[in-house]
This record gives sequence, C-alpha cells and structure tokens, in this order.
Amino acid sequence: MRPAMETEPMTRHTTADLNSTLLDWGCPTDVADAVRVLAAGGARLADAIADQRFPSNPQPDDGVAPEVLNGGNDVAHALDVHAHDLFVAALRGTSTRALVSEEAHEIVEIDPDGELLVAIDPLDGSSNIAINAPLGTIFGLRRHDTNGPDLETQFLEAGRHIVAAGYIMFGPTTVLVLSTGAGVAMFSLDRPTGNFLVSTADVRLPACGREFAINVSNYRHW
Repeated sequence: MRPAMETEPMTRHTTADLNSTLLDWGCPTDVADAVRVLAAGGARLADAIADQRFPSNPQPDDGVAPEVLNGGNDVAHALDVHAHDLFVAALRGTSTRALVSEEAHEIVEIDPDGELLVAIDPLDGSSNIAINAPLGTIFGLRRHDTNGPDLETQFLEAGRHIVAAGYIMFGPTTVLVLSTGAGVAMFSLDRPTGNFLVSTADVRLPACGREFAINVSNYRHW
C-alpha cells in the first residue's frame, strides 16, 4: 500500500502574512483594520461555502415564492444574503462611514463618524456553487470627504480616489489579491490558522501572453 504523504502547515514555509504586508506597505491604520476584517469575513465565508450550508436557489418553475432581486437586479440567493450580512457586521467594528453592496438597494450607513466608504459585491457568481465552480468577493475602499458631496455622489466618483481594493476567490484554495497603492500581493488562506499568507509578493502582468479575456457583451460601451 502506498504510504501516506506527510505534509507540513503552510506557516512553516511562509512567514509573511497579511498583517506584515500591510505594515510593509505603510497602510494607514483605519484602512488596514478594514482590510483585515474583510479578509477575516472572507475566511468565514469560505467555510460556509465549503460546508454547503446554503442550498442552490430553486428555479422559478418549481412552484416556490417569486425570486427576490438584489440591488444589481440579479437573483438574490441565500448565500448572497449571508455574505452581505457577514461583511456588514464585520465592518461595524471599523472606521467605515457607509457601504454599498450589490445585495442592498440603498446605501448601508454604518458609523456616522467613520472615515471610509466601502463598495462590495459580497459574493459574485453565487449560482456557481451548484456546479462547484469558483466564486468571489470584490471590494474597494475610499475615504469619506466630510466636506464633499452626498454619499451617493462620493461612491460614484473616479477610481483614483480608491485607497485599497481587492478580491477574494473561493475555489480549491481561498485566495486574496490586494492592493493599497504600493503594488499588488496575492495571499492564500491557511485554514488551520485562518490567516492569509503571502503566496506572491509582487504580482505583475507578463510582458506577453498566449490568451486574453474580455467581456464582449460590454464592447459597445467602450
């Protein structure tokens, strides 16, 4: 019989993690705190996805209640709603002024004295869970301007105001890709510790490639 392979925890091979990377980047404390809770929320969401706690949404012809649409006019699955509630609850302990989410029709106000605005798609592609395909969380942070226009206008301002952005991809490995303006790093979730460890410290596009992908359906808007 083939002997079992011995494996070591990822932490024995990698010491750089999300916290040390944020420190190396000189990330402001309030932004770093928000990124940490988003990452921690992603780790909890990864567990929920892996445990299959939420069934796939029934089809409209199953004789069930009508589908509920989210803020983006997509069908809101139970897992979408769970992800939204999870991230909103996590951000309540940070300096977040307000949040916009694909799962909410209105701006979610969190802390009147908060300094950050968070835009998030809590779980993109949630219907993929039915075929065991990857899903993801997408987020961006910018500062709230107390002397600026209303919240909705600030959320719609140019991307150059973003102070941190990233995504978490849920698949065979849970991956966090993050930038706070000082480069891009990729992290992998170490499940035993719940910590995101650096897998690629300096992510760059190759000078050339053999494939590329575009959203052809939006070509007319370019």
